[in-house]
Amino acid sequence: MNDPVNEFEAALSLIREALQKKQPLNRYHARAALLPLGAQLAGPAPEHGHAAARRLMETVGPVAAEWKQAVEDELEMAVTEFAKSVDRRYLARPDYDFAYTLDVRERLAERLGAMDVLGLTFPPSWMRELERADRELAPHLAQKRGGG
Repeated sequence: MNDPVNEFEAALSLIREALQKKQPLNRYHARAALLPLGAQLAGPAPEHGHAAARRLMETVGPVAAEWKQAVEDELEMAVTEFAKSVDRRYLARPDYDFAYTLDVRERLAERLGAMDVLGLTFPPSWMRELERADRELAPHLAQKRGGG
């Protein structure tokens, strides 16, 4: 990710443009906003992320249900991507792409951090799937970090 502040501003502009044109918001809008917002919240100045979150909620307020659906669609895709990347049939392979899996998990954490600040809920079934995938990955990651 480049500069999360600039990426968030670009995402907010795209969302405003879509709303002006009466275009529906979708998971791509959600992704564009959630990733840099989550990065700001996890960064050295989370107060900037909180201010950005307030601006985002003001912008999407008139279409709150549509926005919530866009975020849920994006999050469902992200959880599924991570869960499928942690397939026990492949985790022990020497050519398994841990970097990809860890990047996917980090991006998922950014989305979750943004959702939390935005006051959006994470369905329990997705949390169970995420916890399962984390448990599945943990021993392989520990082995990898231990030099095994």
